[in-house]
Amino acid sequence: MEKKTKIIGLTGGIGSGKTTVSKYLQSLGFCVLDADQISREAVEPGQPALEELAALFGTWILTADGRLDRRKMADLIFADASKKKAAEEIIHSKVAQALRQAAESFQGELLFMDIPLLFEAGWDIYMDEVWLVDAEEELQISRTMARDAVDRKSVERRMDNQMGRLEKRKRAQRILDNSGEKEDLYRKVDGFLKQIQEKDGCQ
Repeated sequence: MEKKTKIIGLTGGIGSGKTTVSKYLQSLGFCVLDADQISREAVEPGQPALEELAALFGTWILTADGRLDRRKMADLIFADASKKKAAEEIIHSKVAQALRQAAESFQGELLFMDIPLLFEAGWDIYMDEVWLVDAEEELQISRTMARDAVDRKSVERRMDNQMGRLEKRKRAQRILDNSGEKEDLYRKVDGFLKQIQEKDGCQ
């Protein structure tokens, strides 16, 4: 009998180190679907999502060459919760469709989906299990400030738009604490992979 693909959702707050885990899994040969990349592709010129956003908010959110002006879009949705919800509904529907199609065509036994807003979007119900990459809030803030060259207030505003750490920890099946060195994080990932292999026989 053909084995069912085990789908693992990978998530984490801003500055938690989720991307580090995602890249490490890819280096080990695992397939990792990147929801952020899919969402960026979804708003490229000519794509239905971009046309829907422009129809809803106006063409002023587009650049002169017809691309999405991400700064204008960010200012718009962060200032108005209802607009943020409307924009997310458009983009999330396209991302969900792309992820579903990719999962249906995947032939392997273990598939990872890197989804920053996994819990916020309610997509955890479609995962066999969820791995949360977590770190202390102050560490998340300092990492993001250094990485993106932004001030503390900007980071805190972005964090306010994400589910709180404690709630995420309650919902996740496995937690990768990333408060230490990168090598420690890799060892924890290796440990989880070994447990899954021993339990489910996934490669």
